[in-house]
Amino acid sequence: MRINAGSSFTAALVACLLYSILFLCSDSFAQRKLGLKAGLEVGGKYEWNPSLLSDKEQESSELARESYVTHLIAVLSGRYSVDYGEFRLNYKPSFDFYRAQGISRRAANSHVGQFWGRLHFTDSLSLTVDDRFTDSVVGSLRMSDDSNLGRRYTGNICTERLQYSPGTRVVLSISHRTSGLWHRGEDDKGLDRDSNFALASVGYRLGSRTEVGVLGDWGLISGKAPGALDDRYEYSGRIYLSRHFAGMDVKVRANGGFVSTRYRSRGAEKAPERRTGFSGSFSASKRLSEGSYAHIILRTGYEPSDVWAGEFRRSSSVRGSFQHTFLKRIETILNGEYQHRKYVPTNDRKDHVYRTSTILGYKLFRWLSIRANYTFACVDSTIEEYEYDSHAVGVSFYAEYGSQGDDVADYPLELQEEVGL
Repeated sequence: MRINAGSSFTAALVACLLYSILFLCSDSFAQRKLGLKAGLEVGGKYEWNPSLLSDKEQESSELARESYVTHLIAVLSGRYSVDYGEFRLNYKPSFDFYRAQGISRRAANSHVGQFWGRLHFTDSLSLTVDDRFTDSVVGSLRMSDDSNLGRRYTGNICTERLQYSPGTRVVLSISHRTSGLWHRGEDDKGLDRDSNFALASVGYRLGSRTEVGVLGDWGLISGKAPGALDDRYEYSGRIYLSRHFAGMDVKVRANGGFVSTRYRSRGAEKAPERRTGFSGSFSASKRLSEGSYAHIILRTGYEPSDVWAGEFRRSSSVRGSFQHTFLKRIETILNGEYQHRKYVPTNDRKDHVYRTSTILGYKLFRWLSIRANYTFACVDSTIEEYEYDSHAVGVSFYAEYGSQGDDVADYPLELQEEVGL
C-alpha cells in the first residue's frame, strides 16, 4: 500500500494544531513568548562555469561559461513558546533573474517553507513534527543555461517523532518519515518518488550529559512510473553516543552502523538481491557567543552507489563551519568541505571534492547590512569528464526586523539535527 506524503503530513499537522489550540486555550500557561522576524535581501552574483562543465566540455559545449544573477529573497519567520510547547514557522520565497553569456534574460522563482513544533504532554512524553516544503525549478542550483524554466517540481519531507522517557535513564522514540517529489511536466513524471520510513531508537543516559543507544529504520522508496525497476527497500541500524561537555559548552555526537538496499524487482538484468555497506559520522558543535558558533562533521562510509551494476562507493569527508560577530557589526561566516570518493570495483575512478564559501557582512544600521560572498567548488577525478571547477562572487543588501531571542534557535535547524541538539 502506498501512502501519499501530502496526506500523511496533513494528518500530522492537523493533530498538532488541535493539540496546539487545546494548550493555547488552557489557563495553565504561565509563560508565553512570541518572536517574529522579517527580512529582505537584494543582490547580484557573477558565476563562472554555472553548468559545472569539465575543461573538455567547455571547449565543445554551447552552454554559457559565465552568467550574471540578480536575486530578491524574502525571509519570514515566527516562533511561539509556551510552557508545554514551542512552534516555529519559516518561509523563504526567492526570485532570480538570469543573464547568461549569449542568452537572453530569464527569470525563475522558488519557495521554501518549514514548520517545526514540539508539544510536551507530560514531563516524560513529547511529540515533534517537522515538515519542509520546496517548490522550485528542475536544476535550480545551476540553471543559468536551462532553456526550459517551466520544468518545476514540488518536494515535501515530513517527520513525526514521539519520545517517551519512563524514568531518568531510558529514552524511547518512534518516528515516521514520509517524503515526496512531484514534477509538473509530463516528461519528468518518471522521476517522481514517494518514500515512507519507520524509525525507532532506544537510548540510555549515563548521567545528565551522556547518552548511548541504538537506532534503526526501515522503509520503501517507490517511483510513480509504471513498472519502475528502482523501487527498493532500505534498512539501517546504528549505535550512537552523545556527550555534552558543560565546562566548554561543547556537544559531540558519534554514530555508526550498517546500511542495506534491496530492490523489489530484480528485472531482466538480475540486479543483486541485496547490497549492504556501512556508514558512520562524528560531529561537534560549540556556541561561542550570541549569534556565533562553530561546528565540524566527519563522515565515512562504504555504501552502494549503483545496485544494478554492483558498485560500491567508499567515501570520507570533513565539513566545518564557523560564524562569528565582531563588535556587533561585522559578521563572518566560513564554510569548508573536503570529500574523497573511490568506486569499487571500478578502481580507475577516484574523486577529490573541494567546496568553500565565505560571507563577510557589515551592519550599517541595526536593521540593514551589506554582505559580500564568494563560493568555490572543484572536483578532481581520475576520469576527466567528471572534473570541473566553478566560482561565484556576489554582493547583497539585507534588511531585517524583529527578534526571536538568543537560544538554540540561533543554530540552523539542519545543524541542530546533525549535532544532536
